[in-house]
Amino acid sequence: MSHCASGRSSPSGSSASSIPLVRQLESSGETEIPSDMIGGLVMEALASLDQVAYIRFASVYRNFREAKDFGEFVGRIAADGD
Repeated sequence: MSHCASGRSSPSGSSASSIPLVRQLESSGETEIPSDMIGGLVMEALASLDQVAYIRFASVYRNFREAKDFGEFVGRIAADGD
């Protein structure tokens, strides 16, 4: 998560924002956690923390095939913020 937010000022306390994510994974009781579950939880955490970091992470995690797909995703984020 910190790599997606690199070069940006972080909201106060954001360095501890991954702790609830880790606790949530630990409390699942699973010995193996699928990467898509981790990715989804990271997406949720970033969405509420930093929109730019969220978009940076999503650009890799969602593996957009075409620029228009990425543009539509960013457009939905912008529309939700209004």
